[in-house]
Amino acid sequence: MGAEGVGGLTPLPLDEDRLSNAADRGPANRRLFSIMAVIGWVLMSYGVYGLIINAAQTHPSSWLVWFLGGDRRA
Repeated sequence: MGAEGVGGLTPLPLDEDRLSNAADRGPANRRLFSIMAVIGWVLMSYGVYGLIINAAQTHPSSWLVWFLGGDRRA
C-alpha cells in the first residue's frame, strides 16, 4: 500500500525547518500583540473620556448599567 493517503493521494512531507522555526516567531507575535493592546487601550480610554466629558448627553450611569448587562428603561 505504501505512503498513500485517503483516496490514493500522497500526503505532503512535513517541513521540519518550518515547524522548528515556529517557536522563533514568538517575540514578534508578542511585540505585535503589545502594540495592538496599547492601541486598543488608547481607543477605549478616548471613548470613556468622551463619555465623561459629555456626561449631560451620554448619561454615564445609564451607560454603565447597560454595559454591565442590566436593563434600565427610562
